[in-house]
Amino acid sequence: MKRDARDFILDNLFSMSAYWTCTGTVIASLTSYYAMPLPIANLLTGLTATLLMLQLLGGFWYARTVRKNLFVRCSNALWRLFLPAAFFSVLLPKNIGSAAMTAAYFLTIAVFQIASPSQTDWLVSCVEGNVRKDYYSIREMCFMLSYSAVFCAVSLILYRFNRPETQRAGFFIIAVLISAMMAASLVVLFRLPRPAERKTPAAPLHHMVAAPLHNRDFMRVMAVNVLWSFSCMFVGSFAAVYQIRILNLDFFHIMLWATVANLARSLMTPLMARLAARVGWRNVTGVCMGVMALAGFLWAFTTSDNILLIFPLVSVLGSIPYAGVSVGFLQMQVDTIPEQERSIYFSVCSTANGVASMVGSAVCSGAIQLLENACGSGTPNLRYIFLIGAAGTAACVLASLKIREKKHE
Repeated sequence: MKRDARDFILDNLFSMSAYWTCTGTVIASLTSYYAMPLPIANLLTGLTATLLMLQLLGGFWYARTVRKNLFVRCSNALWRLFLPAAFFSVLLPKNIGSAAMTAAYFLTIAVFQIASPSQTDWLVSCVEGNVRKDYYSIREMCFMLSYSAVFCAVSLILYRFNRPETQRAGFFIIAVLISAMMAASLVVLFRLPRPAERKTPAAPLHHMVAAPLHNRDFMRVMAVNVLWSFSCMFVGSFAAVYQIRILNLDFFHIMLWATVANLARSLMTPLMARLAARVGWRNVTGVCMGVMALAGFLWAFTTSDNILLIFPLVSVLGSIPYAGVSVGFLQMQVDTIPEQERSIYFSVCSTANGVASMVGSAVCSGAIQLLENACGSGTPNLRYIFLIGAAGTAACVLASLKIREKKHE
């Protein structure tokens, strides 16, 4: 493997491990430290999906800029500086720290999404045709191994410093750890090769957006992706809040089974690539989405009485699908996108996913509020919200049958 391809793996390994560690249950724990209302906590936890719509702005900006190298390096560097600030906010008084954390976390996700289309286009344009067919799966596997280790370390820190009087110190240690990883990622980022300086269309935004909408093969892939993004807000995103704020599951169990689930995902990733070589990414992705539907169904029957029994199973079932879905959607998109228009196509798809996720997050938060109001002073039964996600992901399986997949030699 050439140095450039290895460096893209290293960059992804450091930066994405830190980024995704700081989402889900970890950011949910930080909202708990600041005693944020549950619907607000759910909205913040879902920002990684709802702000996907900003990728349209990022894709259009990147397509029109003549200084592509400056754009990709500065935008990718900026969000890596904001992320540690969200955790360093615990050094401030709680009322100020809560606002600072919200602002820093929002800016992290927003800039990340703006940078994402150019980052993906940069990766694909530099490695496509120069690496093995399983390169993306290897990249995903390396990321998952690193992410598992980092998430394990952060979860142990949160478990060790779980008392109210020590939580602040725990989040500060996490901030230092994330800062070190971001520093390492910045070193790799600035030695990556320059992005391809292709001529991009100078058409108005609405004309550029219209092109993907007239590509029927791409639209089939995007339609399934959008339904998946909406449905996952009722499974993966809500599960992070549910296990922390409703079931009060301690971080030792979260760390243990999340690590097992992440390792299972990393080991399954190359197997998914091999299976896709035989039956196609459409079929692999469809099976993975079916597994997520099963995970959502099981979450609907998870309570504080049986959490220790069911949690290991739902953790693994909720993680393994991403071993196929993430790479599968990327590969099916690349197969249906004209090379010179990749950044626009990626950003249109991500924007549609962001809108779907935002709607899903809003509906999920609205359902939480509705059930809380209906329950009055008692404890609302929120677990049936997972059934919405289970039904949606099951519908994704049926919708994926309409995708026409490109045959790879």
